[in-house]
Amino acid sequence: MKQRKHILTFILVLIFGSTFAHYDCATTKNFGNVIVRTCWSDVERMYKLHLLGRLAEEFAKQLNYSDTIFLDFGYLNPMDKNTYFISYDKGTVYYYGIRTYTKDFLKEDAIVIRQFAKQLDAQTTLKLLEYAILNIQKIKSSQKIAKYTYKGQNWTITSIDTKRTKQILNKPNTTLINNALKLKFERETENFDYGISYYLQNNKYTIFLRTTNKDTNLITLDNIYRWEKIGTHSIIFDTDSSFHFIYQSYNNAINDFEIRVSKRQIIQNLFYRNRFKDIQHIGENKYAICILELHNDGTTKERTSIYLIDEDELIQDLDELIKNKKE
Repeated sequence: MKQRKHILTFILVLIFGSTFAHYDCATTKNFGNVIVRTCWSDVERMYKLHLLGRLAEEFAKQLNYSDTIFLDFGYLNPMDKNTYFISYDKGTVYYYGIRTYTKDFLKEDAIVIRQFAKQLDAQTTLKLLEYAILNIQKIKSSQKIAKYTYKGQNWTITSIDTKRTKQILNKPNTTLINNALKLKFERETENFDYGISYYLQNNKYTIFLRTTNKDTNLITLDNIYRWEKIGTHSIIFDTDSSFHFIYQSYNNAINDFEIRVSKRQIIQNLFYRNRFKDIQHIGENKYAICILELHNDGTTKERTSIYLIDEDELIQDLDELIKNKKE
């Protein structure tokens, strides 16, 4: 009996301990008067968050607002519902459940915008921020206690009514927002003077090649979910199950680099909850893409697809291919 209790305690520590660590180790970064925070450490999400921080900083300048702004982002699973909160306080969160504690993220009251969404969105951020800057007194007088559950942990925060945030987002863009969206912000890359990168503009992400003499736009996407560099090549996911392969190689015949952008490849029938695992070069013109499906019953399944560069084709499921060959 004691052994069972010990095992149960160990399991609870693994589950809840990791959850609490997840929130305690959130990362923040300052862009002028704008502070951005997220609980995720995914590299590309962090870079995109930094782009929004820089955009928000510039937007606040245009509104002549120099006080602190706190942008807090939480990423949701595909089946979850986007939810947005606006308050004017210290960004205080009261966590309750197995472990209960209160945390102030700011030393003084400030504009706090919390976005729990499946993807970052520049237009959404600017709409919420514009309303907050222009309506601070309304926010102070109307904000109330709100409860929210994120990644299994219960939050109590302060916010205006979420019905109001929906109304804000449903309104057409103001001229100020449209002008701000036209601003161009490149992904932060240290000492970047050659190669492939991307920039945010007009609420989209444009992949470009930088050479000694010029920048060449390659493709514009609604989103960048993941970016994997393999040698000189890049695989850019715009969702968890679709990608473009960017082939880059020096061609002696033309004394220049050859660039090819694949068509949008879709990994079909992938379970909605999944986690990227690995990409491996398995031959001169072949790459294996491994994704872990997370099923509702707690089981997992590895799904391996093979991308053929020259043919620009995707073999959907290596296991199914082998199985069919045997039959």
